[in-house]
Amino acid sequence: MPSELDALMDSSQLGDHICMFYESSEERDMIASHFIMIGLGLGERVLYIDREEDHFSIIQALRKLSVDAGSLIASGQLSILSRKTSYLSSGYFNPDQMIKQLEDSAHLAKGENFSGLRIVGDVPHSDGCDSMIEKIVSYETRLNRFFPKSNALALCLYDRSLFSETSLSKIHSAHPLVLHDNAIHKNSDYALPKS
Repeated sequence: MPSELDALMDSSQLGDHICMFYESSEERDMIASHFIMIGLGLGERVLYIDREEDHFSIIQALRKLSVDAGSLIASGQLSILSRKTSYLSSGYFNPDQMIKQLEDSAHLAKGENFSGLRIVGDVPHSDGCDSMIEKIVSYETRLNRFFPKSNALALCLYDRSLFSETSLSKIHSAHPLVLHDNAIHKNSDYALPKS
């Protein structure tokens, strides 16, 4: 593991809700694979939500770290979902359904004696649709009520090239933590959720 990523192991913990904007698929895969590997090493159940349908990219990135994704998927410790079976399982983005899915996954991980649930999600883009952005921001804000009381943590990945600067700013302010320069930082722009 590159030394600059050691901070991920020391600073991420259950209850965290982290955001990262990435510039390339290579950057995304490097961060996601290390974050996944850390969770696996801590005995967590790991859920990766992939924007790619074939999962080739993340499996290759894990293989480079000597992580046998096939065996871990078979054991139930690692799950790789597509956006169609997660974010868009209703045919559109349904925040209520997605939050319920994450709550159920966290409960299941606890029941199966994993030390927690680690979620890494590559969030689908909005196709320029303002209502989609509002749903994403609402979803991310609502997760800030879920994570602190849960046995779960999440790293939300956003492809910077697919969102407007205005949208990225709204998404950014919905996360209490940000991953930047291979370290996790408190987000000074974080807006506390309204009760």
